[in-house]
Amino acid sequence: MPHDENDYSDYIKHLSNLGGGLLFISGFMFTVITILLTQLPNLNSPQSQLILFFFSVIFNLATFLAFFTTIEGIYYCRRLPPLSKRRAVINVLGLLITMMIGLTVTLLFLLWNLTFLVITSGIVWMGFVISGFIFVWKPLTEYRKKFRSKKS
Repeated sequence: MPHDENDYSDYIKHLSNLGGGLLFISGFMFTVITILLTQLPNLNSPQSQLILFFFSVIFNLATFLAFFTTIEGIYYCRRLPPLSKRRAVINVLGLLITMMIGLTVTLLFLLWNLTFLVITSGIVWMGFVISGFIFVWKPLTEYRKKFRSKKS
């Protein structure tokens, strides 16, 4: 079978696998954070808070990268369906859920009255939300507009 240089299906599969792995890491980090919050004897110690903060950063980074790699695959598709209002709403809801998942860790810290962690993880989370809009959402919407105008 001849090799088609414009066939990106293998790369899209790779991105899908990478995104799935990153989501697995996100779920693992969320579980680790939850277990540590319920099992550590002294959550107010600097060591405990530093470790929890590090895990929350890893959680947010893995979630952001999973979102990024999932969306990156669309750039290698030769055909895209028209963006209907229904699809646009689903895309926005998907973005909101992806970005709000990072807030769950901050809210967990709030439940345990870990003020320092609430503030720092909230700031980090906002950084990932802003990065999501700048590096994923905005380029994707611009690409969809260009893609649609090329087809017209």
